[in-house]
Amino acid sequence: TRPLRKRTALDLVRAMKRYRGSFKTFQYMTSPYVYPVKGSGSAFARGAAKVLAQHGGASLVGRPVDGLMYRPDGTACGVTSEGVSVEAGCVIAAPEHAPEAVETSYSVVRMYALLSHAPNKCKDARSCRLLIPAAQAGRKHDIHLVCSGGAHRVAPADRWLAVVSTRVEGDTAGLSALQVAKRELAAAIPLLRPTRKIFAEVSPVYAPRADAASSGVCVLGSCDETSTFDSLVADVEAAYETVTGEPLQPQ
Repeated sequence: TRPLRKRTALDLVRAMKRYRGSFKTFQYMTSPYVYPVKGSGSAFARGAAKVLAQHGGASLVGRPVDGLMYRPDGTACGVTSEGVSVEAGCVIAAPEHAPEAVETSYSVVRMYALLSHAPNKCKDARSCRLLIPAAQAGRKHDIHLVCSGGAHRVAPADRWLAVVSTRVEGDTAGLSALQVAKRELAAAIPLLRPTRKIFAEVSPVYAPRADAASSGVCVLGSCDETSTFDSLVADVEAAYETVTGEPLQPQ
């Protein structure tokens, strides 16, 4: 609650308007936690394509990006994909497409667990999102858990898929991703037992370099360890202001 007390009333009103807009975007929602059917990955792509089409644009999903195109002065002017070059007045790129314009901030560990039950202490919920505070877990950073299943079509009717994540705080030298996950996410593991299948990954979180804008590429940051998409919203707002020169005003 302390961060909320430090935020202005205008920030809170804008956040509530974003929530209302998201709730109206995805049909058949029955939970206050907005999570689209079939997962957020496909929903974001469909949502972006819909908005582009409404404004006379087009999208190509599933095509690889071979590289960025640059003018003689070193500024970006488009992309190449499968031998086809597409010029653009503005290039917005994910970190992996502009490695020279980003730097590593920290690492995130994610554990994926396939379950035959809802997470323990969640009362057989069809979906849930939990936050384990850092202080209660003996850590510096919170642990985030999101779980869903057949209700959102991310797993069969009798299965649940749980994703647990946090920032890596200890040394990872010589350790597998699963060993790192079991150490960093120890406070959440009892909620998952018994598990049918479990695996993990450790991913670097990239942030744009201070001089990234000089190349004409608007580089987004990596997804952090949270499951609320707050950092994603902040990235989109920052990108909009970088491209247009004006702050994004939610409708």
